[in-house]
Amino acid sequence: NSELLALLRQLQKSCPHAAPAAPLDQLAFSILQDLPRSEAMAIFRKLQATFVDWNDLRVARRAELARLLDPLPDADERALRLRTLLGKLFELRGSMDLSFLTEMKTTEARRQIQALDKGLSRITVDTVLLAICPGAPLPNLPGALRSARKHGLTGRGDARQQLQKRLQSELSPADAAALLLCLDALAGDSGRSRKRPAAPAKAKRKGKKRA
Repeated sequence: NSELLALLRQLQKSCPHAAPAAPLDQLAFSILQDLPRSEAMAIFRKLQATFVDWNDLRVARRAELARLLDPLPDADERALRLRTLLGKLFELRGSMDLSFLTEMKTTEARRQIQALDKGLSRITVDTVLLAICPGAPLPNLPGALRSARKHGLTGRGDARQQLQKRLQSELSPADAAALLLCLDALAGDSGRSRKRPAAPAKAKRKGKKRA
């Protein structure tokens, strides 16, 4: 076992709120970006517990799915978005599987993922690619790079390039994506799932009181 694989197994136990690394899980999780990480994972696990698999969710009633997503803003619209995304994937190959992307060049695989949902972030698309396609570029996750540096995985110079070389040489694409997301969760400020900004405080009125 490599050093990176051992670290991955360790972090998977200590980072319960790390974003899921499996490609289909990432796509489903992407609609939870507006929530703090712990809340997003709670809803994601509720979806997994309610439906047999993502195909079961694909054919679920929109109202049922919206109730499960209720803490999210615009839950009904997001329920439609998730069902539409999964429906488009099913129409491509008649199954809920992204492994066909391994047969494509990275640019074409990226285009196929983006076509599933126009609202997917660049980080989500890049991380899905990393989990599927050998040689895919590393997503821009500064938190993951900071954690990698703390664990001695990178040295001086271009940390992103160093980490990418190690991931590609020591881990499978699926494990590389999982380790990157665990490192990002460890940093506590993922680019994928941020806390909603607090409402601005009301400005206090200045001036003298009237007599």
